[in-house]
Amino acid sequence: MTTTSPSSYPAPPKFLLGLAVIIWGLLTDHLLTGLVTALLVEGRHWLNWRWQFKLRGYSRAWILSLIVLAGVVAYHSLNLSGPTAALAFIEWLPLIFLPLILAQQYGEEEAVPTTVFSLVARRRLQRERRLGKIIPESYIQLGYPYFAFILLATGFTASGQRDQLTFFLILIALVAFAYYFGQQRDQRRLWPTVVAMILVATSSYFMSQGLVQLYYWLKHGHFLSSQGKDLPIQQRTAIGQLGELKQTRRIQWRLNVPKQTRPPKLLMTAGYNAYRAGKWQAWDPDFPDQDRTYVDLLTLAGEENEGEFAFDTQGFELNNDDSPSPPPIRIRGAIATNEKTLPAPSSPGLFAQAHEIDSIEQNRLGTLLAINAGSVVDYHVWESRHPEWREAPPMEQIRPNEEPEIIALSLPNKNEFYNERQAIEEVAEGLKLASLPEEKRIQTLKDYFQENFRYSTHLRISGADGRSALADFLTETREGHCEYFATATTLLLRASGIPAHYVVGYAVHENSKEPNEYVLRGTHAHAWCRAYLGGKSEVIVDERQVEKNGELTTLSFTRVVWSGGQWTDIDLTPPNWFQIDSPPPNWKERLADQLQRGREDFQVWRSNEANRGWVNLLLAVVASAVLIFIGWRLMTTRLKKDSPSPHSRAENFGSRTLLNEKIPTLEHHLGKRRPGMSLDRWLAENLPDFPESNLATILSYQAEQRFADRKLTHSEYVEFERLIESLVESCSQRKERSF
Repeated sequence: MTTTSPSSYPAPPKFLLGLAVIIWGLLTDHLLTGLVTALLVEGRHWLNWRWQFKLRGYSRAWILSLIVLAGVVAYHSLNLSGPTAALAFIEWLPLIFLPLILAQQYGEEEAVPTTVFSLVARRRLQRERRLGKIIPESYIQLGYPYFAFILLATGFTASGQRDQLTFFLILIALVAFAYYFGQQRDQRRLWPTVVAMILVATSSYFMSQGLVQLYYWLKHGHFLSSQGKDLPIQQRTAIGQLGELKQTRRIQWRLNVPKQTRPPKLLMTAGYNAYRAGKWQAWDPDFPDQDRTYVDLLTLAGEENEGEFAFDTQGFELNNDDSPSPPPIRIRGAIATNEKTLPAPSSPGLFAQAHEIDSIEQNRLGTLLAINAGSVVDYHVWESRHPEWREAPPMEQIRPNEEPEIIALSLPNKNEFYNERQAIEEVAEGLKLASLPEEKRIQTLKDYFQENFRYSTHLRISGADGRSALADFLTETREGHCEYFATATTLLLRASGIPAHYVVGYAVHENSKEPNEYVLRGTHAHAWCRAYLGGKSEVIVDERQVEKNGELTTLSFTRVVWSGGQWTDIDLTPPNWFQIDSPPPNWKERLADQLQRGREDFQVWRSNEANRGWVNLLLAVVASAVLIFIGWRLMTTRLKKDSPSPHSRAENFGSRTLLNEKIPTLEHHLGKRRPGMSLDRWLAENLPDFPESNLATILSYQAEQRFADRKLTHSEYVEFERLIESLVESCSQRKERSF
């Protein structure tokens, strides 16, 4: 490797980095920060300040960037979870690497030594140079890598705003600017430029699309073109999927109960009423638009009790004698990137006091959604005496001149998975469920499953050749996981005449070492049935006038009104499922649990306005102290940029000195220097006739140029150059005499 001057590396055109940073600030709502950063980066073109950083100075700038990186990652890891933290970190890339790019911009060199990025490489280089070896230095111009970081951060922001066209046009403009003005005037050609612009546009399009997809994968847990779960409208069960059903062992939620109080057995997160081909859907016939099925809960709290929600306009109020009992339970956990549902007791109703949640919405199936929730939420729930607050009676689809369809009683269509409905009806008829009282029907199903079925998370037979996996479960394999048992229970109860829903959530079993605390892991996720027991139905015929072809026509609508019942949890999965799926945590999981607790507890603590103020004040003080110290050090060591001298090529680039440039010529005349031999010894042994005083002066100037902070004066440089020429001439004469 030969020594390469940093000035030979291409740098971005003037003002490209500043323009890119301003656009980044504009799209991230940090315009002032972007303007200040742009002035700092491009200020080198107006200011004549320069610093002689050398390898040590650049290394410190790199370490400072790493410290900023670690601080940003730590901050967002405490405030956010999983991929969302990575998303927030990417947004700040232009500021994270600002110290390093400023060191390059205001350094005497035009590039940065590559050994800056490796401690091992720096130590090795220093060791080799102490032994007298000539180790050439390689350099990298950081302008274009920094430009790429700016584009990445800007692209993620534009992706989040779903403004793909804006980022696409910005990307084309910036890259075209870099290409066109990055060339010399005499190198610019029309057709090559046109071809390059086409390639730029094509690559910019694919880059913008890739960033959009990556953004949605990190933010929402799915790609833009795939079906996500922003609203829990549909539940894709694992019914019919071969292989082992895997769930995460991480804690999803923590449940704190009052002393001497038993926790609820089940916490519901979402309910579904329409079944089709292994998938459950939340469907409200009154609202075809699924977004409208969720309504905002009434906020009863005043300014002093912000964030308290109730489920009924006529319900209890705060500090009222009608306040619900027993005391509340407390639930804390992280909101997943692709979920908004909140776990809560499935019966009878609840009141919630929520922190870090703007509002709570619910649908008629009892699903609760957190609106604009923080990454970690903390809320209280009370059980109430009003079950209608949580779930509405069975819904119906009203059809003119036809019998209404009760969704909670509907079964799979006969033309879809023909053996699925047949298997359900055969089992219901074989057990004579329709002729039994409600409680007896449930007990009969419980005995039927416990005596004839086995719990398993490994599916061996799929629904092939038109066969339904659910039908195979009921008639052939008779083994499956909770989704099989919950779906079968729901459909069998419907076949017997009991309205039922399919619900998902968590089973509360694991008591942590913290007092009165229970943990809900991913392996505790569960599915079960909700049945409307004790209710009665009444058929009502309504006549409505509708306009048809410009004339009023009277249509009869038949409605079925349910009342007097209560939704009840029916969980007929074999009770040993929890021991199979959830063994006790090992030491690694316990350690991960403690770290997760600390992060979530800190986030909840910091959400308090008073605590947040202290944290921000501490961060501001530390950042200010660091900036003041760095500014003081820079101001005391700055150099004024002089006009270039005829010998400006002698500027110090680490190992690049006048003597080092002549080493290949000297070795050509004197032979290769042995490994480990110092430079002064090698010259003294091979040039015994060369004056010792001149050799000592050469070595002194060599050390000054390589290692000292002081640059050679003009007279010293001229003398150094004259002595080097004399040294080379002596070597040449010695070689001629040897022949």
